[in-house]
Amino acid sequence: MTPTPLGIVLRHDKTGFAFITREHLKTWEFVHYQTDRQQILCRVAETEPLTEYPAEFLLDTGITLG
Repeated sequence: MTPTPLGIVLRHDKTGFAFITREHLKTWEFVHYQTDRQQILCRVAETEPLTEYPAEFLLDTGITLG
């Protein structure tokens, strides 16, 4: 089985990591990533959207895709 990349690690340090992906990662799901020196297996503790959209935009029914 070949692993499929889900995104990129923006930063990582002793307190945690920031991972950018289009996929929805569930809380407590495991994620594996590599640095130059080590492979790291960690658990997702918190997620947040990269961009916050205002409620007016999300509720506007006149917006179409395209």
